[in-house]
Amino acid sequence: MEAASNMHTCFYRSGFDISVPLPSNKAFNNLADVAAWDRNFFLTTKGTLYLSGHGSGERMSLVPLQDEANGVIMSLHCFEIHDEHLLPENVEYCRALSDRYGDHSYESLMNSTFGLVPAGRSPGTYRLGEVMSAGSIPVFVGWDLVLPFKELIDWSSFSFAFAPDQVGPQMVRTLRAVPRAELEQMQRKSLKAHGKIFGVDQDIFVPSARIMLEILQRRLGHRMAR
Repeated sequence: MEAASNMHTCFYRSGFDISVPLPSNKAFNNLADVAAWDRNFFLTTKGTLYLSGHGSGERMSLVPLQDEANGVIMSLHCFEIHDEHLLPENVEYCRALSDRYGDHSYESLMNSTFGLVPAGRSPGTYRLGEVMSAGSIPVFVGWDLVLPFKELIDWSSFSFAFAPDQVGPQMVRTLRAVPRAELEQMQRKSLKAHGKIFGVDQDIFVPSARIMLEILQRRLGHRMAR
């Protein structure tokens, strides 16, 4: 058995492996009580834009969504460690992104109806727990991601998932079409799942260990019943 946060469906062994979440860097519990339909923004993300390699397709697909007038904020800055941002074809593009990156703080963008959770260098991301803690409805963007603890957590009931080639105006229209009553229900379920997965004090080890034990007990019970 393998328990990891970087599992793709093509390698995941159902009934054997367990997909686990990464711990979040910070909790935004002060926003949890803000109604999903009464937030400052509609759809947001803030983070690093990879110009090549793993995670580049997922992050690049988000840039065209920027529509500040309608509450859609894609606050991204180019990954600089390998100096790809200095290549002639990237300089102007990265400078434009950098110029608007400081317009909104990370915490202010958590006050959003929907929070994008794009895959990066690996499928798992620290952002998931942060988005959920803020009461923002998670929107996954990635290829073949195995969502954490999917045997026990009904992600489809309170989140959305899109492949990078599905990201665009139609995706935004899909999110805008969610009725208020459903938004309220999804937010409530997401906050409940956050408590189950990450715990009230963000010490993910204990709640994750409990969930893994429950999954193993279920699997053992199913096999003994055969």
